[in-house]
Amino acid sequence: MNRAVRIASTVLVVCAGIAFGVVAMTGVVAAVVFPTTRDLDPTLPDYAAYSGPHWSLAAGILAERVFQVGFLVIGVALAGALISVVLLAIGRRGGGGFPAVRVGLTLLTLGIFFAHVGWLQPRMDDAAGAYRAAALVGDNDAAGEAKARFDSMHPTASRLIGATTFAAFALFVVSAWAASGGSSHSRPGERTGES
Repeated sequence: MNRAVRIASTVLVVCAGIAFGVVAMTGVVAAVVFPTTRDLDPTLPDYAAYSGPHWSLAAGILAERVFQVGFLVIGVALAGALISVVLLAIGRRGGGGFPAVRVGLTLLTLGIFFAHVGWLQPRMDDAAGAYRAAALVGDNDAAGEAKARFDSMHPTASRLIGATTFAAFALFVVSAWAASGGSSHSRPGERTGES
């Protein structure tokens, strides 16, 4: 394995590990923040005109910040993974196996992630913003409608986060296995396998 391929392989492992860890932790933080905030049952002075539960407003604001930071980090990590896997494919083209599994898992993880951040998350952000704006002025009906709209998208968001987590984990495991030489050993005269 030449040096460029080794570096690309290492960077892919690191980026896949970061993407997996951050997306998993983002989901865990959201799963902890909402019930904890609900149990605390805070009252937000800025939303005094809103008669609905304030805990969902507070938890939503916290979770939104976590998701913004998390999605940025995941996006950068997956961009690094994509660049690495492209370099691996180019580096292995001349001799050795094409990293089809790693390419496929990288594209799958990116596809699921972009479905969330590009398609679903903007709609959820709009609903959350409308919920907060209506609650701020005490428009309980509009706040309830916006919250219901947000809540209807939540199961899809949870599935997408779960799928991104599993895809990133699979990419991490396969990349680490390949980087460790688990699927092939590049000895002179020996045909290398794919990973």
